Amino acid sequence: MWDDAPVRLVLPKRPPFISFCNVHLGLVQKARESFVRATQESPASARRVTADYAVFNRLYAEYFEPDRLPARTTVGVTLLARCGIVEVDLTARLS
Repeated sequence: MWDDAPVRLVLPKRPPFISFCNVHLGLVQKARESFVRATQESPASARRVTADYAVFNRLYAEYFEPDRLPARTTVGVTLLARCGIVEVDLTARLS
């Protein structure tokens, strides 16, 4: 199971694009998460993915107002670039 560190790497307290684009997390309309999952499905790997997703959900909720959560799509993948375990894409509207 993950600790908070991998998620904090992809969801830092103030993501770099926020400063560069002069937007804030309240403008995020959509999030897409990709999680690396075990290549062989088994009850143990399913429990691990479920536990990892619970950690991600808890941390994800810290970034947005409870009544302003962006739409989300989550997919399980077998591999991410540079051996990552989670990847997040955010789409925001510019004000």
